[in-house]
Amino acid sequence: MVFWYGNGFGFWQMALMWIIMIAFWAMIVWGIYAMVTSTANKAKNERPNENGSLGATEILDQRFAKGEIDTEQYQQMKNLIAHKTHALVNSKNNN
Repeated sequence: MVFWYGNGFGFWQMALMWIIMIAFWAMIVWGIYAMVTSTANKAKNERPNENGSLGATEILDQRFAKGEIDTEQYQQMKNLIAHKTHALVNSKNNN
C-alpha cells in the first residue's frame, strides 16, 4: 500500500513515475550529446592546417586572447595577413 491508501499505485503515482523516468533518460541523452558536441567544437577550433601547425590567423587570435598584443597590433597584423593571403591567391590565379 502506497501512502496507506487503497491497494497499489494510483494513476497519478504511475504517471509521475513515468515522467521522472523520461526526464532522467532525457538528461542522460542530453549530457552525452553536450559532451560530444563540445569535444567536436573544441577539435574544430584547434584544427591544424595541412602541415600540422596552426594557421597565422589562429595564432594571432590566440595571442590577442592571451593579451600578448593590443587591439591596434592585432588589427595591423590581421590586415597584413589578409593582404598577403589575397596577394598569394591572386598570384596563383594569374599563373
